[in-house]
Amino acid sequence: MTNTKDVIDKKRVFIHRNETELSEIVQIRLEDLLKQRGFEVADEYDERVALLACIGGDGAFLHFVHQYDFPPRPIIGINTGHLGFFQEIAPDGIENFIDIYEKENYTIQNVWPVEADVHLTDGMHRHHGVNEIMVSGPHTHITHLRVDIENERVQNFSGDGVLISTSLGSTAYNYALGGSIISPELDAFQLTPIAPSNTNAYRCFRSSIMYPASLEMTLTPIRRSVDDKLEIVVDGLEYRYANIRKIVLHRSDKALHLIRFTNYNYWTKLNTKLL
Repeated sequence: MTNTKDVIDKKRVFIHRNETELSEIVQIRLEDLLKQRGFEVADEYDERVALLACIGGDGAFLHFVHQYDFPPRPIIGINTGHLGFFQEIAPDGIENFIDIYEKENYTIQNVWPVEADVHLTDGMHRHHGVNEIMVSGPHTHITHLRVDIENERVQNFSGDGVLISTSLGSTAYNYALGGSIISPELDAFQLTPIAPSNTNAYRCFRSSIMYPASLEMTLTPIRRSVDDKLEIVVDGLEYRYANIRKIVLHRSDKALHLIRFTNYNYWTKLNTKLL
């Protein structure tokens, strides 16, 4: 017998927002419009929810998906922030979106995060990055890492650290580091060096390396880093580990599903938001 609590209800919506005054106003407006159209607004996210609405900027979106462990339901982003790469509509487009949602006149953009399995001498920790995962030494200590792709050595890296970004995250910190912008349709990751050292003692790559997301990358600490500690920063969330044996990076199986209008164009958004 099917448990009715587990059945997805197309009219059940969960709303997440940041703490700005504008986002609160937009949430109230959205809830009123949804209820007028016969929708139920859930107080908490559960398995019956069919639609997720995230109100805020890119930071609010990233906080939301990490807080709810990469929920499998479609997400509509409502931008009350600055850039809004993840968001699809402005606050004045809410009513039009409800029409589009009911008519199912939209597409889904699937976003596959990068996953890092951090292997320690006494266990393993797993992290998922929508935009990127950064590996660096604590503070300003130089970091020494062996870089392997599919068990073939690429190079020994020495510098402040490395950034592994997704295609969608290529416009975030990766872009600030001088990395390339990659179309989300290209299934690739990008390894970008952070302040690489190029001296008589250390030689390493200075530009980004793009590689298929289907391949596995391994970062192995070379025991010259201070206290053998490394910082792992995942979409801005910071973790610090000691006694790391290796970090294995590959495509996550936790996809995010972003609602896009049928006229969505990445290059138009790129031009208006960043370039």
